[in-house]
Amino acid sequence: MNLLKPSIYLGNIKGNQHKILDHTRKIVVLESEGDRIYRQEVAHLFTHCVDPIEIIKWKEVLEHLEGALDHCESIADLLRGVVMKYA
Repeated sequence: MNLLKPSIYLGNIKGNQHKILDHTRKIVVLESEGDRIYRQEVAHLFTHCVDPIEIIKWKEVLEHLEGALDHCESIADLLRGVVMKYA
């Protein structure tokens, strides 16, 4: 899914409010799925990796990915707020 897609509809918020809200709902679903995968992978990391350096490196990578997903959800929340304000 193109996470920037909802923003192309902002030129006509009233006419595109349903499209924007549909896309923001999809983003929230994807972020929730990302959270689930993040928890699963961190658990896998600590149960299957024995090298502490590898654990630290991969945990940091996973944290950055999870943070990026959180930012996407925050943007979706902002877009929903814009739709509610101007629609």
